[in-house]
Amino acid sequence: VEAEYPEAYAELEVVVVAAPAKGQKRKADAPPMGDKNELNHMMQMLLSRSVTKDDVLYTLTTIEGEKPSYSATVSLPTYEGSPTFQGAPASAKKDAEAAAAKVAIAAFKDAAAPLIEEHKAKKARKNAEDMEKMKQKHAEKQAAGITA
Repeated sequence: VEAEYPEAYAELEVVVVAAPAKGQKRKADAPPMGDKNELNHMMQMLLSRSVTKDDVLYTLTTIEGEKPSYSATVSLPTYEGSPTFQGAPASAKKDAEAAAAKVAIAAFKDAAAPLIEEHKAKKARKNAEDMEKMKQKHAEKQAAGITA
């Protein structure tokens, strides 16, 4: 490219990123969780089980006007008190559902936060135990003369 277009190449800002040292994994940043996914995760923690399609129900209402918009409510019929949350109107159905989920998340944030932290700690302990087992198996294989 440099030989064919020397002027354009000179204007380019070339950034060289060094690859991580051999044997090191790159840490990937987890993509942000969408509002509906976050609500499902939160409900899973609050219910202490997997969420089913009957646990989180969205209802859409079309708001007529020059440009139609949508309003959504999210109901949680299997949670104590069967709460329902109304989201702000939005121009797209997905955005309306996300707005309703955001309202529900705000309502349950304090109740779910310790459960989510406990879940993360439990998961980290399990990962550490599994890593230790894997290292132990690897050491046993090396001691027996088997290399992987």
